Amino acid sequence: MRSYLAWSLAFISLVCLSMPIGMAESKRFNQIFGTLSLAMGIASVSFHTPQGRIIVNLPDDISSGDTISGSVQIDPVGRNDNERIKNQKLLDEYVIFLANAQTVVKDGDFTCQFSDSQAVSDLILKDRYGAILCVQALRLQPSLMPAAFQDTGRGASKSTKAYRQDFGLPKLGETGRPAECLGEFDGNFGNTEIKVGGKSVMMLAESPRKLIFESPTETVGPTFIELTENGRSKQANFSNLAIKVSMLHDQITKGQCSSVLIKVAGLTGISYTVPIRVVNRTPQVVSLAGGNTQVLYVSAKSGTAEHSLRVRALESGKFAVVAFLDLKPDLPAAKKKPDWDADL
Repeated sequence: MRSYLAWSLAFISLVCLSMPIGMAESKRFNQIFGTLSLAMGIASVSFHTPQGRIIVNLPDDISSGDTISGSVQIDPVGRNDNERIKNQKLLDEYVIFLANAQTVVKDGDFTCQFSDSQAVSDLILKDRYGAILCVQALRLQPSLMPAAFQDTGRGASKSTKAYRQDFGLPKLGETGRPAECLGEFDGNFGNTEIKVGGKSVMMLAESPRKLIFESPTETVGPTFIELTENGRSKQANFSNLAIKVSMLHDQITKGQCSSVLIKVAGLTGISYTVPIRVVNRTPQVVSLAGGNTQVLYVSAKSGTAEHSLRVRALESGKFAVVAFLDLKPDLPAAKKKPDWDADL
């Protein structure tokens, strides 16, 4: 599996997508390479190895001087359970290095700090012997207060800019997907706890400006959310939605028409319409009525809403349509900036 001859080969550069924390470049050795994706406040770097994926979740707003926390997940491959278990053990032994932190994958999360002058940082994947297997370069934002935390009204001076000290807790979440809390954080998981329905949930990433967590799968419908950060707590009502996409046919013949059913559960008590984004992942195979990317606005007094969309086959084959909650995070309440930093 580990070949010292392979490690001596020249690495290949792969330019990835633009992201809020800057351009990212992945350098790989042999079969291992990195990719980048963005969703709900998360910058997720996936290292693809022969044993499966190692997924490193980072906040998407990393700035110079930040202390941040991230999480590490694995997705082993294999033809059967025994192979997947074997590959999981091998994935657990890899090591992640970022800024001043080195973490074994099996530990699951980490906290690190970037220097004030740091503009670029390498996210490095190593084997258990310390050999570098892949490098993902991240360009950091300047160390400035984000615009989302400022009063952007016309004519506002520096001394009247608002400073967020409260927490913005989400009103809605979707089972198994990320959700964001905005506010003043210290970037350290060790000082943070987030609960939904009285039960702690998985924290994915934290920066000084936000916390991203994974909405639980076992709780659907109206409940409450509670955040504790450095001794400060806030609680609010929260509704956790479950969104399911069912297809009349999973394989289609050219010229054939079929339908996709989108079912949203957990809407009890919600008096407003909820935006659900629908995306056709296979536009080369089917066309989706209403557009290959569209937003549905659903509501239901009964707690469950259903919506059917027609598809038409452009080619024969399998197709995929996904649907997910499409919301921006809730901003915290604003307070005037203290005098000592009014000039920032």
